[in-house]
Amino acid sequence: MPLINALKTNGDVTRAVLDAGEVLFALSPAKVGYGVTSGPRGAEPQVDRTQDRIRGSVKRATDTVERVEGDGRARRGVVRVLLSPLALLGGGPVFDPGAFPASLLGGRTCEGPGGSTARNVQQAIESSRESFVAVTDRRVVLLNETAPAGSMEVTWEVPRALVADARRRPRLLARARFELRFADGSRIVLSAWPPNVGSWHSKQVVEALR
Repeated sequence: MPLINALKTNGDVTRAVLDAGEVLFALSPAKVGYGVTSGPRGAEPQVDRTQDRIRGSVKRATDTVERVEGDGRARRGVVRVLLSPLALLGGGPVFDPGAFPASLLGGRTCEGPGGSTARNVQQAIESSRESFVAVTDRRVVLLNETAPAGSMEVTWEVPRALVADARRRPRLLARARFELRFADGSRIVLSAWPPNVGSWHSKQVVEALR
């Protein structure tokens, strides 16, 4: 058993926001697992905005140097090399800012175009104060623990039938990870850490969906 059992500590407040007669099978803290989440344009609007801003800055700086120094391939090449470290912040056209070390330590933890089920889950979790995932006899639900602590609100839901698969995804010392695959082909890896390091919650979620 885990040190903190979400089903015991938050089960009652979760049941209070479920439908009448709905049975709660599993409840787990839910964070997007550490790893690479970047995808096609539109998948993560905040990443798109950052990349556009940095690319614009690189272009303006390059144009300014060309106007001052005159046209010359050598000068343009030097400017781009000097500004290339901005790619580490997402400005490079082919550089994935989350590829390393996230790809090594966590792998890909969200996959799907903007508007897909997995991206909706990602957005709901990242917009929440303290997110939980609940599995009931009818649906999979994301909840946000609202302030003051001790109350919940539903932030996202999907019928169980739209969850195509669920499996544990432990990685190195991160044992609390589990993956949800959806009927539209998108997928996301969630983690019960923090606050839970062990695998108990991930096992409960996966078993409840089988």
